Amino acid sequence: MRAAGQELILAITGASGAAVGVRLLEVLSERGEAVHLIISQGAETVIREETARAIGDLKALATFYHAAQDVAAPLASGSYVSPNVRAMIVAPCSMKTLASIASGFA
Repeated sequence: MRAAGQELILAITGASGAAVGVRLLEVLSERGEAVHLIISQGAETVIREETARAIGDLKALATFYHAAQDVAAPLASGSYVSPNVRAMIVAPCSMKTLASIASGFA
């Protein structure tokens, strides 16, 4: 179980295997974890095609939801700092996405 006030960021991308991100969100929700959820537009398509879950159901499992295209969301800022956020998980994460993150491109 998380420490009081601790939060996680979960980004679900459109890579094949979006069901992994969906299941992780379910588990985190069951554990009472505070989760900031971001679902890419590609992920929305993959989730609809590969799972039986509605996007609205996933948003309801999260503590906070941030639209992927919302450039005004606090998490979108490179200067966003929160003592409460302990980690970010990108699941699934393609090698292209991983390389983009590692190089600071995305």
